[in-house]
Amino acid sequence: MKKTQLLFMLVGVLVFVVIVILLFSMGNTGKNPEIQLAKPHSIGELTPSKEAEAAGKLPRVITLYQKGEGESDLAAFVSRELAKEGKLLASFRSINVTEDPQAAVYYGVTEHPTIVFIRPNGRIYLKHEGYLDKAKIKALTMQAAEK
Repeated sequence: MKKTQLLFMLVGVLVFVVIVILLFSMGNTGKNPEIQLAKPHSIGELTPSKEAEAAGKLPRVITLYQKGEGESDLAAFVSRELAKEGKLLASFRSINVTEDPQAAVYYGVTEHPTIVFIRPNGRIYLKHEGYLDKAKIKALTMQAAEK
């Protein structure tokens, strides 16, 4: 009996060691692949107008929304309106996270809508969860434009 128990214990330890070795040897580069995020395709599409390029670097305002939700749809509408009228103010973009879920992951969106204000140097100035009216977005965009 004791030899059998000892044999089972030895086999168990060997199996455990093999599993641990396999886990560490399977493509472990020291980086967690879930954290390495590619930029969503819609983020690369943020191109300001020619007038805006002539004026210099501008902040970007990205509205991430989910179609069909009241505040989200309203935030997307405001973003589109600002894009039409605020060409020299900033580069505005609205992204439906249902169509581009990677954008939501990239910016860590937990609520809809989320409005991300990005400084001209590419750093995030503010990430606001919830609806903002047009005047507040303009004010925050001007603050993001300041160096």
